[in-house]
Amino acid sequence: MLSSLQIQNYRSLKQIIIPKLSSINIVTGRNGCGKSSVLEAVFLNCAGANPNAAMVVASLRGDALVSNRDDSMLRAFYFDLDPKNSIEISSNIVALLKSKQRLVRIEASYSRDVVPGVSLSEQTISGLTTTLEAKNRKQIGKISFRFEQQLQGVGIPQMPPVQFEQPTDPIDFIMAHYVSPYQNDPYAEVHQQLVQALKKKQLDLVLDAIRLVAPKVKGILPVSEMGQPRIYVDTGGNRLLPISALGSGFLHVLRLALSSATIDDGVLLLDELEDGLHFSIFPQIAEYLMSIVEQKRVQIFVATHSEEFIRAFASEAKKRNFLNYELLNMSKASSGGEIITLDREDVEYAIDANAELRA
Repeated sequence: MLSSLQIQNYRSLKQIIIPKLSSINIVTGRNGCGKSSVLEAVFLNCAGANPNAAMVVASLRGDALVSNRDDSMLRAFYFDLDPKNSIEISSNIVALLKSKQRLVRIEASYSRDVVPGVSLSEQTISGLTTTLEAKNRKQIGKISFRFEQQLQGVGIPQMPPVQFEQPTDPIDFIMAHYVSPYQNDPYAEVHQQLVQALKKKQLDLVLDAIRLVAPKVKGILPVSEMGQPRIYVDTGGNRLLPISALGSGFLHVLRLALSSATIDDGVLLLDELEDGLHFSIFPQIAEYLMSIVEQKRVQIFVATHSEEFIRAFASEAKKRNFLNYELLNMSKASSGGEIITLDREDVEYAIDANAELRA
């Protein structure tokens, strides 16, 4: 489990320190303060030297295009869009009563290929080098885009060929699942996870979770039609419904349920948890999250704008005598510094005082 986290030069976060993490960590704050960036940083730290992790993070924001005319997706990883200073994400990991530090560093590499309309003096980022330092060992992974193989011209930019140099014998890899409402076309991933849940005979656990938002659901079926993955839901009617007919809230909870069912030891990252959900089911969602960490070796990070969810979570935690959570308030730390952390007693005191929990 990650017990602390420090982030430098990642997206909008120049330097922040999170001194204390727990089993469930609720990240809150104003728009643009960096909540999603914290979750992404945790994901990258878990991935270690895997160079593909950055592309996964980009796809979660729906931004995965790199061309010899546009490196903005790669620059967007760096604070102030300036890659001169490397990204550094360090954490302390507690396992078997021992604490170990791991550092992930992400550095840009450049291309000076001749591109029509672009000055030779302007460098274009052509790749990333990811270094993991842990257990007194170092591993390096690289991702590079081969712009020289891309057709030049004035047409629509195309993704150039990409090459990954994966580290051999990965050290300290931590399984992490990221659930984001912004991911483009998540159905392929959901289909794959449903198949895995079926094979592991865990579909009943998934159905129990999605009935929190759709009590009439009797079953869910992943199929293939014309070579494409399709998902149908049985709601008790005469015909199965395509999953798209049940709305974004249903899909969001389904992805949460599938991720929690298929991970037994690792980190679960939930961005904008309240997306598409009615506040009346927040207590059940909170109870579900607590049950996950009680039953499995899973650490959870939740990013939310919703004070209703925070209050519902605190209320359920008090009922269950669940102690292992932290509220991470980022509003005053987006420009740098230490994030304000509130444990259970702090949160309950703030609620009793009717204080604002998100600012």
